[in-house]
Amino acid sequence: MGQGIVFPDASRTFTVTYDANALNVIFPFVSLTAHEGRWEGLADEVEINLLAVGDHTPQANTVTLIGEEVFLGNKVETLYLPLVRR
Repeated sequence: MGQGIVFPDASRTFTVTYDANALNVIFPFVSLTAHEGRWEGLADEVEINLLAVGDHTPQANTVTLIGEEVFLGNKVETLYLPLVRR
């Protein structure tokens, strides 16, 4: 649904922000309600594909969002993030 370029900061880290509210304005079918429909939350599965290029061999990875769960590449570990609404 979109693409862009992200540059690392001085500490060689970068931030990618997924703004479901902004995406919902463009694509109204993007859900802003949890599966149960009783509270704010995300229900859609979102895949963010990353490609890092630079002085070294290019590297790629995928971040998958399902609700408030975050899956990093093929790692089994799951992170839970709070929903932040602006």
